[in-house]
Amino acid sequence: LFSRPMRTEPSPLDTTGEVAAAWDAAWNKFAPTCVLEELASWSHLLGFFLAQIQWDTTVTPWQPYLKPWHPTHTYYRWDTRKYNVTTMDGVESINPGDGTWVLGTPHGPYRGWRRGAIRPCAIPWFARQLSWRDHARFNERHGLPIIKAKSPARSDPVMRDAWVRGLATMGQESVVLCPQNIDGTGYDAEMLEAKDRTWQSFGDLANRADTAIVLALLWQNLTTEVDGGSYAAAKVHEGVKQTATRFDNNTLTETIYNQCARPFAAWNFGNPDLAPRKTWVIEE
Repeated sequence: LFSRPMRTEPSPLDTTGEVAAAWDAAWNKFAPTCVLEELASWSHLLGFFLAQIQWDTTVTPWQPYLKPWHPTHTYYRWDTRKYNVTTMDGVESINPGDGTWVLGTPHGPYRGWRRGAIRPCAIPWFARQLSWRDHARFNERHGLPIIKAKSPARSDPVMRDAWVRGLATMGQESVVLCPQNIDGTGYDAEMLEAKDRTWQSFGDLANRADTAIVLALLWQNLTTEVDGGSYAAAKVHEGVKQTATRFDNNTLTETIYNQCARPFAAWNFGNPDLAPRKTWVIEE
């Protein structure tokens, strides 16, 4: 979304375009791309984001700055149906549009956080981590096969112990002397390796987890699953991407207009209805 160009739509009441020009001048300091990207990340993962508006009142018009707040400090109160944030001055209730806090809730302010991608991603992510750990341990175990030490049943205990100790301390590119009797019996060493294909289950689980995570974040898995060129798949992928981008654009634009642009117009020009709308241009 943030790689697209932006346009400003002045309010019908802003006949001179003064408010729109002031908002454009303040925009780059107010909402740089790195800040918007962080807020969008929380919005996708948790279903909401929270930021504070800090105002520089030493300039005219007042310059706002958007400061993202980590969601660790945020919780939802069921009795008041409001988000609350823990600050150094205590707990504050979030009142969107008051010019102090910006609360983005693309799926609605009530229970919208239940639609955050972190919920469908949590179990696949955890399973994927376990699969990586177990696969690494599997490779460690089977990458160093066990050496089976054979000795005659009635061999000398001292010689047998020395034989086992020698194999236990064997380094790389070693040569092992295996004493044999005339009848062919005696000491011997061979590698004990796993012959089954159970290792494939690790990759299968990781792939299933990857697909589940991709679907939760990108709404499609065509870019990761389709092999070779497919015009039909490319069209479907582009349509899904456009839908997701438009959704992000509409929800973020509305949040910024109501909770940022309107306080900016009210405090600097005396009328919140003079606020312009900034939106990203999404071509078909």
